[in-house]
Amino acid sequence: LLALAIEGCRAPAGGPHADSPGRPVAGASAEAPAAGAEPAPEPTGTTPRRDGADTADAAETSPTVEPIDAGRDASPPADAEPPLAGVPPALFVVVGGDLMFHDQIQSVAREHAGADPAAGWAWLLRALAPVRRRLEAEGRVVFVANLEGPIAVEREPPQPFPPRFNGPPAALAGFRAAGIDVLTLANNHAYDQRRAGLAETVAAVEAAGFVHAGAGDAASARAPAALSEREPRVLLLQYLWLPSPPADPAGAGEARVAVLDDRTEAEVRAAAAEADAVLVVVHWVGEFQAQPLPAWRDWARRLADAGATAVVGHGPHVVGPVERVDRNGRIVPVVFSVGNLVANMGWGVHPGVALVPTDDSEFRPDARTEALAVLRFDPVPADDVLPPREVQWWLTGLWMIPLWLEDNRPLANAPGGPRREIFPRPMPWCLPGDPRAGCFEGATEGWCRGRLELIRTARDAVLRTIWGIEAEALLPCPAGADPYDPPPDFRPLAAP
Repeated sequence: LLALAIEGCRAPAGGPHADSPGRPVAGASAEAPAAGAEPAPEPTGTTPRRDGADTADAAETSPTVEPIDAGRDASPPADAEPPLAGVPPALFVVVGGDLMFHDQIQSVAREHAGADPAAGWAWLLRALAPVRRRLEAEGRVVFVANLEGPIAVEREPPQPFPPRFNGPPAALAGFRAAGIDVLTLANNHAYDQRRAGLAETVAAVEAAGFVHAGAGDAASARAPAALSEREPRVLLLQYLWLPSPPADPAGAGEARVAVLDDRTEAEVRAAAAEADAVLVVVHWVGEFQAQPLPAWRDWARRLADAGATAVVGHGPHVVGPVERVDRNGRIVPVVFSVGNLVANMGWGVHPGVALVPTDDSEFRPDARTEALAVLRFDPVPADDVLPPREVQWWLTGLWMIPLWLEDNRPLANAPGGPRREIFPRPMPWCLPGDPRAGCFEGATEGWCRGRLELIRTARDAVLRTIWGIEAEALLPCPAGADPYDPPPDFRPLAAP
């Protein structure tokens, strides 16, 4: 785990939290439709009103963008005030990348499903459970991911190139059972089954109990989603970036995705007027674009100016840099890309790496390297405010957790080989003495050693060439330790 600490990232002070009936709130009780799960109460909650006043900072000073200062631990300081009575604990918002419906992903989900089709889709995310478990030990968790494809009646046959997708309803049940709470829908595959397919996808996502953002009719596509039913009030806005954004359909009831355009900044300002914090998630269209385009950096500044607390991106299928926008002393972290989450990429895509790394492989991170962005919000007593339980909420930390997309394709394709496995897992926190620890069934010690070396060099590539961090080498694991499940007293690695 890698912690990138942010000091002074105060969430914007919210206005009156007036509500109107609407979509469910992430963190509220919601039914997880996977078979065998205990029934939960019907989703309840509210969405914020859309008539917030324009609260943009009147200052005209141009913001600066610079690499994020990662020199401090992301945890609250030791002398921080104790938790306030009656105030909810810390809130962690975890943002992952693309959930994709490649043929091989669907095949793996079917092979690991057993009698319940949803179980195979939950299996794909099982290795992320330790991350959620560790965060839940300190506070509440809301997990956000991008649904990169429709769940709809097939109107266009799926194909590998140019890629066109369609996923089964069981995928939604599996993702929900695996702990995904919120789905973003504004991406370049949203219309793969035409506009009617997008409308069916939105309906299926809602029926499965997800909070969602980025798609819907004229009233809901650009509306913010509430990420917590209790304080802090964190609102999520999600958009698709295209070089030339398309016009909305004529009919107000027709499905569409939210795109970054001349309406966006006013929408961010309106959300900031009502919320403690505003998270903007952007799906950039730029295949394997490890470094942000100038237009992306320009949008990061504009979103920060409008009142965004943080900006997180996905879409390029590779991990991107983490930077910050300094807006008159208000620090806005920008994670340009967290890469994929579940996908069949990395063996042959640009820039590819061999199973056994070559001399320059540490400089060639590929699509098997992913990340989770974890935003931590903590309550802080408000100055000179009575009663004492009234608090301000601060964005106290950004944690970047590097992931590795495991894939045993060479083993599975061999005669008599094991079942195919593809799934994301956190990169190891320590170096196992036995390279077979965490390796695949049927793999030789040499194969496992090559896999571990590939993960190590990929970690170095992301930390050093993408995030600009001179990371410490992995230390040998203590006896009996699980390299993929840190002990409770393990502190994330803070960059120097």
